[in-house]
Amino acid sequence: MAVGDLQGSAGGGWSYTAAICSLACANIGMGAILNGLAAHGGIIPFGATFLTFSDYLRPSIRLAA
Repeated sequence: MAVGDLQGSAGGGWSYTAAICSLACANIGMGAILNGLAAHGGIIPFGATFLTFSDYLRPSIRLAA
């Protein structure tokens, strides 16, 4: 095993799974918070994300519609 392969996941080697999961969780949370703010009233919420991660927001977008 090369020295560069020791970084990344616990088993060695590089893995983007954790990074994608954390970004997905952030987008899901953002959508839920924005829907809650809109339902409470008094403010017009605005959220933004990269188009790549918009698939994670589908449930929130459907709820808002």
